[in-house]
Amino acid sequence: MAQLATVKVSAVRGAVKGRVIIAARNHHLVVDAPPLIGGRNEAINTVEMFLAPLAACGVMFIEHLAQEMGVRLEEVRAFVEGDFDPRGVQGEEVDPILQTIRFRYEVRGPRQEEAERLTEGFRQRCPLYRTVARAVAISEELCVEEGAG
Repeated sequence: MAQLATVKVSAVRGAVKGRVIIAARNHHLVVDAPPLIGGRNEAINTVEMFLAPLAACGVMFIEHLAQEMGVRLEEVRAFVEGDFDPRGVQGEEVDPILQTIRFRYEVRGPRQEEAERLTEGFRQRCPLYRTVARAVAISEELCVEEGAG
């Protein structure tokens, strides 16, 4: 059996109400609660933080896979949106679970079929995507602008 990789983060209450400082290795990130629960919303909030790594992983994996597969890639962007019922956050008897996630990839350079292989490779190999996809419906859109030559 392969040895598992372990990722560690910590969170500590900040000096401002609703603010948290996240630490991962030697890196720090300020996170704010949204106004729904009394925060200032001046920094990224936790739901945005939850979605951000999906977009980042999409870009990183597609870039890596293009190099691995010998596919010409000029540019890649990923946009992620998620929907939830904010009444649950405020304490009403509504489940605040993310009900759907929309993923949009924009790639420039590869042919359509190559871009499809890149996004499929991302879906199969990204641990975050694989985990989230088991819990939430993810719709996807792939926009390809084929490169010259």
